[in-house]
Amino acid sequence: MTKINHTQFIELYNKGLNDTEIAKKLKVSNVAVTYHRQKNKMEKNFTYKTTLNEDVFMKLYKQGFSDRKMAKILGVSRHSVEYMRTKLKLGKSYKILSLSPFQRSLLIGTLLGDSHLRVDNINAWGDFAHSVVQKDYAIHKYEMLKDICSLPKEEFPFDKRTGLVYPRIHVRFLSHPYLTSIYNILYYKKKKVITKEVLSELNEISLAYLFMDDGVKAPNGYYICTNGFDRNSVELFSAFLFDKFGIKNTIDKRNTTYIHKESRQIFANLVEPYIIKSMKYKL
Repeated sequence: MTKINHTQFIELYNKGLNDTEIAKKLKVSNVAVTYHRQKNKMEKNFTYKTTLNEDVFMKLYKQGFSDRKMAKILGVSRHSVEYMRTKLKLGKSYKILSLSPFQRSLLIGTLLGDSHLRVDNINAWGDFAHSVVQKDYAIHKYEMLKDICSLPKEEFPFDKRTGLVYPRIHVRFLSHPYLTSIYNILYYKKKKVITKEVLSELNEISLAYLFMDDGVKAPNGYYICTNGFDRNSVELFSAFLFDKFGIKNTIDKRNTTYIHKESRQIFANLVEPYIIKSMKYKL
């Protein structure tokens, strides 16, 4: 049986680490740690005993740090932090998030486009991905929304249908109550919908990001690929474009919104200030 330094073992045990975590720190097997603990007549760290100072813990908690981040700062296991939080009857801590009006408009626009949300057991999270051809745009969206995003990753998914690899930039939205509030107005039965509540927040910025995500230049107008929505949603969107901005448009058989030639310049003038350089080709 591997010999374990008892002093090191006690130090880790008192921090609330369980057998698996201690084994990882000491670079020994779980069996060796369990044997050493039992030999010294010590109980399992089921309750994750911890020497955490409650005042220090609360100071970090109120700053919105996650369990994992607090554990790293305090030099203890995540389980110790969870134990302290449970003991104090506190819910999970989330970074206080307050997006600017511009960021919220951007988020609404891209969620109507290529970005998506899902709900885990507690809150909404999501992602967006763009071809490496649109890398500048993907990075731009990340930079604008990085308070709620993980770092961009370059991925190489294989498409079984075509037998080809399509390199892409993938960014995840972190699970957060703020996203849950948006999910609740944008999704119905796990499917995106456009409602009057959503449209009340839609502005030129939102339209610009929706267009950069799902817009297509046509010979005499523009298409916005709304075909992923149900007919009622697209009809509401179509009426909104005309009622608020005077943009004449029609819906084709595929549920795609087509902006007419006579309204092409009106639309371009609305969104152009927010279209980034690499996406100007769409105009």
